[in-house]
Amino acid sequence: MSGQVALEVTHPLPKFVLPQEALSYVPRDKDIKQHFKGGDWERKIYCNLQLDPFEEEKIHEFVQQNTDLPLTRTMRARIMRYISHSRNDLAKARQCLEETQKWRNEFFQTPVSDRDEKLLEALRLGF
Repeated sequence: MSGQVALEVTHPLPKFVLPQEALSYVPRDKDIKQHFKGGDWERKIYCNLQLDPFEEEKIHEFVQQNTDLPLTRTMRARIMRYISHSRNDLAKARQCLEETQKWRNEFFQTPVSDRDEKLLEALRLGF
């Protein structure tokens, strides 16, 4: 899928498609990570936030062990999500990443377009 467009928008977007609050929101620590009894935790927000040293080390370890794994830019940005999902099992994280990338490459061969009448109707209804 490298270089392909996954979404094609031909109709003009509404003036307020993205509220200002979405751009200025700064999450609290408790919004970023959920901490559980026993010391376990789960990250809830990944986008545009600094990872902690443990997460950075896990990504580095994953990349070092998987130099033969060609990931798209989109999937490289999701490595930590898959490591977290696999409970730090790097082999399982790799398997899940590969399966997801394969699915994305197959599903998005043709861009999703607002020219599709069913999708256009859903967009008009606010979904």
